[in-house]
Amino acid sequence: MSVPMTAAEEWLAQADPDPDHARLWLRQATILVLPVGHKWAVVRAPADVGSAAVMLGATGPVMAVETEQRYYFLVAPETVETWEPLPDVACLGSDTWLEVPHPKVRTPPGPHWVIPPDGSGRLVDPDVLRANLISAGESSARVQP
Repeated sequence: MSVPMTAAEEWLAQADPDPDHARLWLRQATILVLPVGHKWAVVRAPADVGSAAVMLGATGPVMAVETEQRYYFLVAPETVETWEPLPDVACLGSDTWLEVPHPKVRTPPGPHWVIPPDGSGRLVDPDVLRANLISAGESSARVQP
């Protein structure tokens, strides 16, 4: 008898074109490779600015990868079409695959959730994120010599 999947696990599995394949990986591994652009897009930011943006009040799924020095914010797929460029920040859509940690992975090493998905489908609000990233970038620029 297998343990039922949590709402967060099922939500991640639904982002895969083959949810059964994703469910299998979620039961056996801590990392899953998922396509971006189906259920969500991703805003990728440098770790210092991304971390500050989270501290300013990001809600919704956010992951970090220390080896890349990056934060990844899961946003609605249509964000790709409306995102206005910011320095060192990219909005990634359907031509991208992403290593996504199991919802229980909350610490490094490797990809981990800063704010894990809760299974509700809630994503990061791109307008709030953009404002937080701009504010964080301005603060970072003031601190550097």
